[in-house]
Amino acid sequence: MADQKLIAKTEQTTLANDDLIPTIDVSDLTGSADGTSKKAKVSLLVTAQTDQLAGLTGDKTWEGEHIFKDYVHAINEVSNTSTIFDFANFAQQGLGSEPTGFIFHHYTDGHQIQVDNVGTGDILRLVNAQNSTRRSDEASDYVGTGDFLKLITTPSGVASSQEVLMFIDKDGYYQYPRATDFYRIVLNKADDANYAFQFLLNNDNTNLVNFDQKFKIQTESATNNTFISDRGMRFYVDSSVSVITLSALKIDTSKPVYFGNGESRVLSGTSLSIRDGAVLKIGDGNDWQMNHDGTDNNIDLYNGDLVIRQNTTEKIRFERATGKINAIDCNFSGLPTYADEAAAAALTTGDMYKTVTGELRIKL
Repeated sequence: MADQKLIAKTEQTTLANDDLIPTIDVSDLTGSADGTSKKAKVSLLVTAQTDQLAGLTGDKTWEGEHIFKDYVHAINEVSNTSTIFDFANFAQQGLGSEPTGFIFHHYTDGHQIQVDNVGTGDILRLVNAQNSTRRSDEASDYVGTGDFLKLITTPSGVASSQEVLMFIDKDGYYQYPRATDFYRIVLNKADDANYAFQFLLNNDNTNLVNFDQKFKIQTESATNNTFISDRGMRFYVDSSVSVITLSALKIDTSKPVYFGNGESRVLSGTSLSIRDGAVLKIGDGNDWQMNHDGTDNNIDLYNGDLVIRQNTTEKIRFERATGKINAIDCNFSGLPTYADEAAAAALTTGDMYKTVTGELRIKL
């Protein structure tokens, strides 16, 4: 159509390599001082772009440009001494509205990033660094203070909301934030008096830790006397005796609990409590058992006699089968004194007493 402006023509939404586009050849001045109008195939642009990408050497500046390719290869040579990629982001530095430095969008179900390492170097290093030249807006000794890693998800059906699942903060602590509080795993690498390993939380939870339903640690309550410290829990090693110490411990299991070879101690100033109804069993066959049933203090012998010794010398033996007591000596100076059987009427049959002359008698 004659005299129709290019902007008024029908828009073409797809291009083929053989399609033609208008061009101005600025190297040909036969048409005008600004160049000569010509036409070119789309394939020529693709070829030019490919050649440009293949021939990149030295410093290149791309501002606001898009690269549409099936893939991009960046390969350096063995003789190179610099890194293959070096990005520097200064966008809005110090102005308070700094954008994210690098975003990689992924819109398929394949893996987003894979880093292959065929060497001995670290696969990934996250560094809070110092660079006084490029951070001239900060003090010369300024060091980055960002969290090292954050895992973030978008709740289903809430596209505009994001939730932080866990993160590693600038001090290397693992934190699991919630709506009003957090869990924190603290590792102390310093050789000092602080705990080497801690689980901390800033809220009161009944259930603290559960290892595959086999071992649970819960906070203390009226009916639950397990370990609690500073609203969390702490395991620590006493370097002087090389033991794991707990401020309090409740073992509630249907399976046996074993202690290794060596001496198990209850330290001075502490106590070992066995509650009503609980039984202390001694011996491979639970031969000697002690308990308090709420009324009586019971000692049950299932195998063997009860023997009291001074060091290795036997002093008293209680025979389990007969109830007989054998002792190398007895002192009955504390027995009550009565003149005769009638005077001992207040005693119960079988009680022992002595007369004023020292006779030992049994109340009939």
